[in-house]
Amino acid sequence: GWTKGKIEIADFPITFDNHFYFTYPVFSNIRIAIIGGDNIDNFKAFFYSDSSFQASYYNSDNIPYSRLSSFEIIILNQIKNISSGLWTSLKNYVSKGGTVIVIPSDTWNKENINSFLGEIGFNIQGVDTHRLSMQINAFEQDFYEGLFSKKDQQVKMPWARNILNVKSIMNIKNDVLLQFENGQIAFSRVFIEKGKWYLFSFSFDKKNTDFIIHPLFVAIMHRIIQLSIPQTNLYYTLNSDTYIKINVDTNVSEHGVTIKKNNSQKALIPMQQQLFNELIIQIKEQDLEDGIYELKNENVVLNYIALNYNRHESNMEFYNSNELIKFLKDRNIETILLKTVESEEIKSTIQYLNNGISLWKWLIGFALFFLIIEMALLRFWKV
Repeated sequence: GWTKGKIEIADFPITFDNHFYFTYPVFSNIRIAIIGGDNIDNFKAFFYSDSSFQASYYNSDNIPYSRLSSFEIIILNQIKNISSGLWTSLKNYVSKGGTVIVIPSDTWNKENINSFLGEIGFNIQGVDTHRLSMQINAFEQDFYEGLFSKKDQQVKMPWARNILNVKSIMNIKNDVLLQFENGQIAFSRVFIEKGKWYLFSFSFDKKNTDFIIHPLFVAIMHRIIQLSIPQTNLYYTLNSDTYIKINVDTNVSEHGVTIKKNNSQKALIPMQQQLFNELIIQIKEQDLEDGIYELKNENVVLNYIALNYNRHESNMEFYNSNELIKFLKDRNIETILLKTVESEEIKSTIQYLNNGISLWKWLIGFALFFLIIEMALLRFWKV
């Protein structure tokens, strides 16, 4: 389910930007579709080892095209032929954020497969029948981050033969994650739109490789699954226009998705647009305050989001006295520099600047003084 959190600090007398909201989902299971029946016992043993994996197995003639979008990962497990319909469905699935693992078959028709692989930037240029060992050419890649407790160059790596000589033919972002000792690609990752393709260059048949029974297979599969989990924004910042994008499996109601703060009865229907399986919501800064909100389609909660104010107030940068005087002078504002920390002196200076020198008291005193003199003269001075 959804984890909703708030971080707060006590920093009196600074009372702004002292709390931060966030949300993130924890998936109870990860749905995986394995299409193809080769080496199925090895896959079943792997997925059975973790209760969070929900694996479904299909033959190439009963592929559930309408349900492919419901899986986090699709594995093409050495199916003999890839139809144009299946390839189109997979491209659409990847473009929306899905993950596809392609394990080749020894019976692949090179010309037929190249017409498909070329669309993701690869081409098969032949088959290498030699037995070659694999190696990790760059442990620094993000794919391997945190995967190994130590890097041991002496460990026995898996081998393969009947290797497809796969070449990159387009300027598409891709990573070579495993390669053979002669430099040929063994395993690579391709980023296309929102999703990822993982391509092996050898079949998993035991006569061709020991990869599927090697510990590296377990580590790599776990990492692929980890990276396939849909990523959501930890939080959004309220700006003049805040856009929120969420994935939806069904069409939203004609009334639209509502947004409502936790423990509040007030709901808002923001501007929104649905493009296929993606819902784009626009929120005006003045419409909402910070906090955690639920997005609901009729009575079904689609998502939780955290909204935070921007942190501009926390930008505690100040002008020094010279910069401040120049800043004001450039705007034709007269300035006086008062260098003191005495509050009474500051108060009297501000009063002087606002009111000038107060002489009315002196004038009243002089008037009373001269009036008394005049009265005394009239009474006591005899002419």
